[in-house]
Amino acid sequence: MSKEDQRIHPYPVRLTKELREKLDTAAKAAGRSLNAEMLLRLEASFSELSTDDQPMTAAQVRELIREELTKAGK
Repeated sequence: MSKEDQRIHPYPVRLTKELREKLDTAAKAAGRSLNAEMLLRLEASFSELSTDDQPMTAAQVRELIREELTKAGK
């Protein structure tokens, strides 16, 4: 993988106040930045639990996040 492939590409995101607050709360509770929380949740939505036809449910996303946090020792 080249350095260009690994580069983080900024992308502005518009969030409702309520969603931003939820993400902030979750990030603080997990000891992560808002950006890290958003990336974790986005990556989880593309995990092996989802398919092109059936996106992951919120419960599946929560379970995957729990599993990843357990692996990371959080």
